[in-house]
Formats: sequence, structure tokens, C-alpha cells
Amino acid sequence: MRFQPVSNEKWPNAQQRLLLSAALTSGDSGLEAWKQWSGTNDIKSIDSASFFILPQVYSNLKEFGCDIPEYHLIKGIYRWTWSQNQSTFAGLADMLRLLNKAHITTVVLKGIPLTRHYYKDFAVRMMKDADVLVNVEDMPRVIATLQDSEWSQQERQPSEFLMPFLEAFHYIHPQWPMVDIHWRPFRLDTPAEAERKFWENTLDDSVLGVPTRMPSATDLLLLACFHARKSDFHTTCRWVVDSMVLINEERDLSLIH
Repeated sequence: MRFQPVSNEKWPNAQQRLLLSAALTSGDSGLEAWKQWSGTNDIKSIDSASFFILPQVYSNLKEFGCDIPEYHLIKGIYRWTWSQNQSTFAGLADMLRLLNKAHITTVVLKGIPLTRHYYKDFAVRMMKDADVLVNVEDMPRVIATLQDSEWSQQERQPSEFLMPFLEAFHYIHPQWPMVDIHWRPFRLDTPAEAERKFWENTLDDSVLGVPTRMPSATDLLLLACFHARKSDFHTTCRWVVDSMVLINEERDLSLIH
């Protein structure tokens, strides 16, 4: 499958909005949106922003079975996502065990809590990696703990001069997908009070039985919208689906405030 480049615009274009309708609109309306999209687009040369939400299209429309155009292909992508996410969760659990042994408090961000608590299906929410937040004061211990493991930084350790200008490290492993370790939930210029409130509102969670914490529903929604500002073209459509899944799930529970 070949990925086509997308424009520099951060908002979904017309074809991506049609695909979002197929992913989020139930019943015949969703099916019609998918038929319109697949009738004018080649799924085998899809842009990556659109590719990332194909599992949600399948999940939303699978009741129609083989009446869905490209049914077997998007079902295969759905199953492939399940397999990839199993590996992502297993790798993250491996890292969290190491950090827990060092008594380092962690918060899982973005796709991990969204998959477990809101999508509730490991095959729907595609992820490139896992994201973990730690306190900035704990970063020296994080680095020391992971130096004695199979996890290593993707880039060379930056100098002490550069550290205040960074907000995350990419960690890689010979067996597992990448994990990004953040020490800022948003950006370097986020007010300290906002970060303090973020930490105060975190909730108990676990990943494959390993204790950790997760953001509140409100902060997960804020993170989803915040990452819409990034230049990462993978998120052009995915943040819309994340936001709608959060809002629809929490509307009945009244946890978004």
C-alpha cells in the first residue's frame, strides 16, 4: 500500500471529511458516505491521515458485511491494527514494570487510555507508538533506569544545555514498538498551574496488570484537540474521531466538564 502526501493544512479536506462521516455516522448514512469515498478514491494509494481511521470505518459499518465496498481489505486493516496494538501494549507494560520498580510515577497518554476505556476495542484506534508522562524531576532516574535495560534512546542523549528546551524522548526496543517518554503534557510554554492541575486530575489505571495513571476525560479531550495543532499529518483526521468518541462516551456519564 502506498501513502500519498497530504496538504499542509491541519484541517481534514473534503475527501477526508467524507471518510470521517463513514467512520462516525451510523446506519445507511455512514454506508453511503463510504460508498461515495471509495467510488472516487483508490484505497491502495490512500494518504496516511485517512489510512489511520480505516479501522474505525470498518468497526462502524461491519454490520453491512460484504455490502461494504472493499470489505475484505478494510477488515484486514482492522485485524492488522489489533495485532499491532497488542505489541504496543505489551512493550509499554514492559517499560512500565521497569519504571514502577524504580518508584517512578507514570501517566499513559493519548492512544493507550483511549483504546482501553473509550474505543474499548484494540483493533480500532491505530497507534504508531505509546506515550508516557513522568514528572520532570524524575527524568534523571528514568534515564538511569532504562540505561540498564534493552530500551534505548532513539537519538543521542542531548546536553544539559538543551534539556530545558525539550519535552520528550523517543525510546526504542529490539522487540517492541517505540515509546515516547514525555515530561510535559502539552508544550514547553504551558503554565505551571495548568500542568499541576493536569497531574491532580489523573486517575488510577493499569496496562496489562501493571499500575499506572491516566488523564481525566476532560484532559484526554484537551490533548486530542491540542495535537490537532501539530504538523504531524497522521493526526489530521484521527483527532476528530478521538474527540467524538470521547464526547459520545462521556455524554451519558457527564464526566466532561
